[in-house]
Amino acid sequence: MSAYVNSKEHIDAILRVALDGPADRGPRYPGDGWRFGSYYHNGSRRDVRHEEAERLGVLLVTENARSVRYRYPDDGLDTLPGPIDNGFVTDAFLGKYQYGAYGTGPVIIAAGPRHLTAVEALKALDGYEYQSCEHPGWRESEAHSFCADLRHALISALPGYNEADTWEV
Repeated sequence: MSAYVNSKEHIDAILRVALDGPADRGPRYPGDGWRFGSYYHNGSRRDVRHEEAERLGVLLVTENARSVRYRYPDDGLDTLPGPIDNGFVTDAFLGKYQYGAYGTGPVIIAAGPRHLTAVEALKALDGYEYQSCEHPGWRESEAHSFCADLRHALISALPGYNEADTWEV
């Protein structure tokens, strides 16, 4: 099994779904936007808000890189396999990750991350988790908790889920 570092665009797209909900669902609460709201890790509730985007991005990138470094212990942060660009992983490890900021050099273009549908987001989570689960600490990590709770929220956001009359069969 191989592992690689997911791209910044991949991480940002997952974060956008966590922050804004999937592209194919309207707001859950009028005037409040779509809010998945929170996830739980080690018995503590963690909020998912735009003010937390950078922290969550660092969390996801760091865990992904931790997995890849476990698989490829001789590689440095800047030589890990995957679509790494311009020190993306190093920036995350230094806490300089910026959600939604794209570009190179001194010019950063805020184009915004891709807005995924619920199904696309579930597939993106599968891809992220596949690359991030290589090391022994994955199951206890905050990133794993975040992904599990986001997956649960996305499943309930699938078109037709709320209308299905099979809660009790």
